[in-house]
Amino acid sequence: MCGVTGTGVNLWLRSDAMQGVLPPLAGKYTVIFSGEFGVLGLVAFYVGAAILLMQRRTWRRGLLLVAPVGRMPLTNYLSQSLLCMFVFYGWGLGLSGRVGAAGCLAVTLLLCCVQIVVSHLWLRRFRFGPMEWVWRRLAYGRRPTAVPSAG
Repeated sequence: MCGVTGTGVNLWLRSDAMQGVLPPLAGKYTVIFSGEFGVLGLVAFYVGAAILLMQRRTWRRGLLLVAPVGRMPLTNYLSQSLLCMFVFYGWGLGLSGRVGAAGCLAVTLLLCCVQIVVSHLWLRRFRFGPMEWVWRRLAYGRRPTAVPSAG
């Protein structure tokens, strides 16, 4: 409820109808607060939904299918960003503005499926994703321990 309320208030405050109604400084911070409140509410909803769904056998199987993607989030985030830049920007395929919403959805679903498969294959052999390994190496100042993957 907090997520929907915060997001709704944020959108309303940013609408044309509210321009000039609140004092500039108060309006700025009210918009920021309502947006953050909405985001925190949505995060709480997603976490709660995932916890509840994991308690059901059929949902657990489906959620565990995508679990490896969550075990290497930095690698997947960076690869998704680079691949989407390649697909949509001019230095790559340049599809931005030339493909509609359905095309964007198709690219997104294809990329998600590829990332699920690659994450499964990678984590069968390695404990961390490649960028997670680099991150740990930089954070701890030494090579991460070579414990085999639990997955």
